[in-house]
Amino acid sequence: MKGVVRRGVTMTDRSDRFSAGGESVRLYWATWAALLALTLVMLLLDTAPVARPWLVAVLLVAMLAKVALIAGNFMHLRHAHAGLVWTFIAGLLITGLTLYVLIVPDALRIRDMLVNR
Repeated sequence: MKGVVRRGVTMTDRSDRFSAGGESVRLYWATWAALLALTLVMLLLDTAPVARPWLVAVLLVAMLAKVALIAGNFMHLRHAHAGLVWTFIAGLLITGLTLYVLIVPDALRIRDMLVNR
């Protein structure tokens, strides 16, 4: 069966070759598998007898890896202009810092309430 030519790439009816946007479906499945594996590792580490600072460090690195996978593959930022990528990163950092500044005072207040009971 002859495929349709789009953007110089022959599109066949096999779903494991190409999606409509020209991206390989295998890339999406590999990304999904990597995200699942990272999530399972994070869950297993949470129950492991690991020192708290090391646990937090490893979980943060795993979360950053997941963000990079999602942004690069599912949001198609791999092929985006560098300015767009840096704008996205800046937005994430500003949002994260804002949430941290707003949540930490309440967390400290709740901790003090529980300790002084």
